[in-house]
Amino acid sequence: MQATAVGELDILARQRVLYEVSKQKNHRMNGQLTMRINKPRTSKMSVAKVQTISDSIGSIFDKRSLAQQILDIQSVYLQSTVPWVIMTSLGKDSTATLQLIWSAIEALPAKLRKNHLYVVAGDTLIELPAFAARIDSILMQVNVSAKTKGLPISAHKTIPAVSDRMWTCVVGRGYGMPTARFRWCTSRLKSTPNERFVKDHIVKSGQVVMVLGVRSAESAARAASIKKHRIDSTFSRSATMPGALVYTPISDWTTDDVWTYLLQVQSPWGASNRDLLALYRQASTAGECPIVVGDIGKGQACGNSRFGCFPCTVSSGNQSLLNIVDQEPWMEPLWDIYEWLRETTKPERKLEFREINATPSIVAQKKQRQDGSAIPGRYKLNFRKKLVRRLLEIQRDLRRDSPYPGLTLIDDEQLRAIRYLWWVDGLDDGTYIPQIYHEVTGTNLSCANDPVTDAYLLEKPMQLTQVSLAGFQSSLDLT
Repeated sequence: MQATAVGELDILARQRVLYEVSKQKNHRMNGQLTMRINKPRTSKMSVAKVQTISDSIGSIFDKRSLAQQILDIQSVYLQSTVPWVIMTSLGKDSTATLQLIWSAIEALPAKLRKNHLYVVAGDTLIELPAFAARIDSILMQVNVSAKTKGLPISAHKTIPAVSDRMWTCVVGRGYGMPTARFRWCTSRLKSTPNERFVKDHIVKSGQVVMVLGVRSAESAARAASIKKHRIDSTFSRSATMPGALVYTPISDWTTDDVWTYLLQVQSPWGASNRDLLALYRQASTAGECPIVVGDIGKGQACGNSRFGCFPCTVSSGNQSLLNIVDQEPWMEPLWDIYEWLRETTKPERKLEFREINATPSIVAQKKQRQDGSAIPGRYKLNFRKKLVRRLLEIQRDLRRDSPYPGLTLIDDEQLRAIRYLWWVDGLDDGTYIPQIYHEVTGTNLSCANDPVTDAYLLEKPMQLTQVSLAGFQSSLDLT
């Protein structure tokens, strides 16, 4: 290991934010102590607002310095002989994890960097526009920087199979929007594509080290899960992939530790962590986001903000989207779509949008009414037609009026899959989707006249997209 690199990291570690918990006149706010964040002399950070934090939360840096944690990661890396897969959402926790791992590997002599590191980010294709753009931008920077520095690191983006994408399921099959009691979207859009990537490398290598940016302080449930699957002081077992050893280097970090680290230590691939902070600030209530916030209690801002999918109806209110729309008015049509879809999940309005006793997929179930006619999916066909038209209209308008001219809300593969599903279910003769596409966009949908030619799309596996150094993407099917 290079002593100079560790020395530099140690200096940065000493520059971390110092926590000063003061019991001002022994007064407690909501059962918690008042905490002030002090600014290091060498830091450019502004003084944070007063925040609250649980008595039991303590900084990891009071127990182990950043340099010591870097050494721990290097030790684990040098003892392994299999590829590492770093699963990242590119939010604050997984960004800190990736940055920590990168710093540890870069500090090693080149001859000791034997295990390849795959950085994998999933794109649900219904991300908030700014976060979708961030995924591509960061993965590009990771690939460019890794190649320049000669590091065994490559970045990849997973995309759900066409059959599993949101609008294929909702518009094509008529699935009801996900709810807290029926959260069918997580496995289809997130878990399955990422697990497919990991399993593919398990088959090739026999085993992988899967790095996750999860923390016990996120919630009691998260802490219990980490403890339950722990094998030893270093690794945990994967509940779904026997060949994967799970490594969680920031499991003992607090939210404050994460922000302290990100704002004190520059991104090694050249990105701005302050841009990430700005995203969290946008998603927080009324744009109020201090530099560091606590893990527990109400009224917190960016510490626990999450960037969900823009049409997410799982939670009672898509607060992050609402907060962003307040600051970015051009995104209001996305909020309108979300509110419309949320209304369809309310029991009192069910009959307006849904068939009674309908099966989610006639293609899979092959059920019929007593008169022999096909039973459509849960959503009525008229609603589905309105939804696909509205998605295309908003997509057209946002490409013109937003900062993202390449923004895509519903891709052509899903449109063709929807056309095929409606045709097979006897709901349409295959003409509606091309017709509405032309009416809205003024161009023709690239598809054959016969819908059956698109049947292969529903058998097409999930895609692995590598953000290339040249700035374009090439897709590889994982069979």
